[in-house]
Amino acid sequence: MRIYKKGDIVDIKGMGTVQKGMPHKCYHGKTGRVYNVTQHAVGIVVNKQVKGKILAKRINVRIEHIKHSKSRDRKGDIVDIKGMGTVQKGMPHKCYHGKTGRVYNVTQHAVGIIVNKQVKGKILAKRINVRIEHIKHSKSRDSFLKRVKENDQKKKEAKEKGTWVQLKRQPAPPREAHFVRTNGKEPELLEPIPYEFMA
Repeated sequence: MRIYKKGDIVDIKGMGTVQKGMPHKCYHGKTGRVYNVTQHAVGIVVNKQVKGKILAKRINVRIEHIKHSKSRDRKGDIVDIKGMGTVQKGMPHKCYHGKTGRVYNVTQHAVGIIVNKQVKGKILAKRINVRIEHIKHSKSRDSFLKRVKENDQKKKEAKEKGTWVQLKRQPAPPREAHFVRTNGKEPELLEPIPYEFMA
C-alpha cells in the first residue's frame, strides 16, 4: 500500500478494477496536490477549467486510483512484497507474498524484483515483475542504519575525549552474584530419586 503525505504531488488515474472512490472522468490523467489523508482515500486539490476559468477543486479519491508523480522506487531498494486484493493486475504469486527482495528494474507502473525462492534443496534468485501497489519499502535495514549513525556519533565523541569506546554489540552478561532471601523458610534440597533395582 502506497504511503501519501500532505503536500505530495500525485497523478490521478482511474483503475477499472476498483469501482469504489473512482474519480470523475474529467480528472483522469490530471496531477494534483494531497491536502488530506484518510485510511483508504486521500483528498486532492486539482485544477479544473470551467467556462474559461481555472478553479482549484477538492476531490476525494481512493488510493488505488492515484500514484506518486515520480516513482519512489529506485534500483537497489529493498522492498516487501504484499499482494493487494483490490488490484488484480500485476499481482505476485502466492509463494512470493510476504517476502523481501531487491529492486533491479523500474518501469512506469511496475518494478522488477530479485527475490529468493526455495526449490527443493536449493535457493534460487528469481526475477519477478510486480505492480507498485503490491510492494512497500522494507524496514529491515532501519535498525542497522540507526546503529551506524549512533556508532559514528560515539566514535566522534570518543575521539574528542581521547578515549576508547566499545562499538560491538555484546551478549547479555550472566547474572552477578547475589543473595537469595528465604524469608524464614527452610531451604529444600531437590535431587533426583536414586535408582533402585526392582527384581
